[in-house]
Amino acid sequence: MRRKGAFLLEDFDMAKAKISSQKILVLITRSDSRCEYCGQPFCQTSRLAAFSVDHATPRARGGTNDTSNLMAACMSCNMSKGTKTIEEYRELMRTRKAFFTDQQYDLLSQHGVKLPEELKPQPHKFYFELKRTPDRGSR
Repeated sequence: MRRKGAFLLEDFDMAKAKISSQKILVLITRSDSRCEYCGQPFCQTSRLAAFSVDHATPRARGGTNDTSNLMAACMSCNMSKGTKTIEEYRELMRTRKAFFTDQQYDLLSQHGVKLPEELKPQPHKFYFELKRTPDRGSR
């Protein structure tokens, strides 16, 4: 009997995505069952993120279904990333968290307005970058 809210590999529509179950298991293992962008854990209860597969380089821009180009992603991150590259998505996430854009912060500073450094847009790191350690290597 299936536990309510349990994540099963069969739940992912592999035929639609044309991504093998073996590749999906690689993604889930590599990501520690978390979204590789925001770090949200995947579907153990209904409150957690639904699993999807994202292409780091979108297929619309020449990306492949190779595991080096695939990312385990929650639906929210996958939908907001859309056909953006990782760097385009990083810039979007960086500016979403900022109170001022780089240009606004610089313009105010040029006019003598002193703002706290924390109001300036900061670099954005994704979960897959934060979990890297020297002994684990990249992704």
